[in-house]
Amino acid sequence: MLFVDLDKTLIKSDFLLESFVRYFSQNIFAPILCFGVLITKGKVGLKKFLSNKSQISIENLPYDQQVLDAIYQWKENFPQEKVILISATGQNIIEQIACHLKCFDAWYGTENENLKSEIKLKKIKDLTGDASFSYIGDSFADLVIWERAKKCYLVNPTKSLVKSVTKINDSIEIIVSKKSNLFSEIIKTIRVHQWVKNLLIFIPTILSLQPFVDLLGDLVSGFFAFSFIASAFYILNDLFDIENDRVHHSKKNRAFASGSLSINQGFFIFILLIAVAILISISLPQAFQLLLLLYAVATFTYSKYLKKLVIFDILTLSALYLLRVITGGALVELTISNWLLTFSVFFFLFLASVKRWVELDKLNAEVVTGRGYQISDKSFIANLSYFSGLISILVICLYIESQQALTLYNQSKILWLTPIILLYWVLETLFKVERGQIDEDPVKYALKSKTSYMALIGFIIIFLLSIIK
Repeated sequence: MLFVDLDKTLIKSDFLLESFVRYFSQNIFAPILCFGVLITKGKVGLKKFLSNKSQISIENLPYDQQVLDAIYQWKENFPQEKVILISATGQNIIEQIACHLKCFDAWYGTENENLKSEIKLKKIKDLTGDASFSYIGDSFADLVIWERAKKCYLVNPTKSLVKSVTKINDSIEIIVSKKSNLFSEIIKTIRVHQWVKNLLIFIPTILSLQPFVDLLGDLVSGFFAFSFIASAFYILNDLFDIENDRVHHSKKNRAFASGSLSINQGFFIFILLIAVAILISISLPQAFQLLLLLYAVATFTYSKYLKKLVIFDILTLSALYLLRVITGGALVELTISNWLLTFSVFFFLFLASVKRWVELDKLNAEVVTGRGYQISDKSFIANLSYFSGLISILVICLYIESQQALTLYNQSKILWLTPIILLYWVLETLFKVERGQIDEDPVKYALKSKTSYMALIGFIIIFLLSIIK
């Protein structure tokens, strides 16, 4: 017989942790409730509780193809031998997984005892009648089983695990999943490319014509503190969104949804980023610290609730952009002009609505999973994108003729080139969205677009020429 474990073996993740994160994404009091269940009913009771509360889709779990291939190879080589799924995960879940995969002859999970280590070995002995068996597993808890096994299959083992198994059994085969570079996965998961949005912190200082060099230290520190906080909540959002991401055409490849990063690693990185951001911000103005806290709370609230509310999610996304600008002012104790705030509101509303528009454009189903939008809403979101983008340009035109601009800039007339360049960028973006040529993330598009870099160079030249005496 061949016995196969589930967590981090047949699937790349831990089902109990998946259940907890899923429940936490639905109920903010999940940690307290789970702790109460653990104290009163033990780990077996907790597994049953989370299994009932989380409702995880079995079909979309991150199954390890290399392990499945090993199972199919075994069945081909030993057609008379049974393959049995055995795990500490609840019996009802194990049964659903076995019925879904259709490659197991029998399946056993936790019912009244936590089916792990010695208890699992006892179950295997009962099933085999002390006959020889092989076992596929991944952890030190499986050592007692491998000690009695005829053949040991180790899935993605550490060097110390291989060394420990080698001491007790000389029949070992290692199954290694196809893995991407861990550092690369972390960089993608914390969305380093999204840090470009945090450059908005520099905008108030630049536009106010303040001595930039004197304020550079605080600005750079503020930029990194904000970036680390933002990345931390990208991770939390991905953890909360695992189920929805797995049914999305491209988000299914995200680290936690695909299993390339574990949930444990995700929480560790989240805590580390938060800690570093706090350490950096300690020496910065109190107003900045409060706004950073506000951003963290707003982002968490968005991940937990607001992203599911139609229209309100777009307004929240644009407000989070705007908060970066306001934070930049607080960092160097500058008052943000009403002109900059008004332009920011409409321009960021444009970016947020374009993001939703592209997502709807690539939708295969009638409803966006985890959102409140339907495919029929695309026309409304498209109109909102046109409206907000063009209004933001109008705000710049009105500002150029304002008394504030005439006072601040020595050559204010040359500023009229700014709305012309921005108009072209906005129209090109809208045109490409209509053609389906932009990915769901407009920030990625902007970073890859030659037009964006040409526009940026143009803005810099115009700005420098406008302040020449």
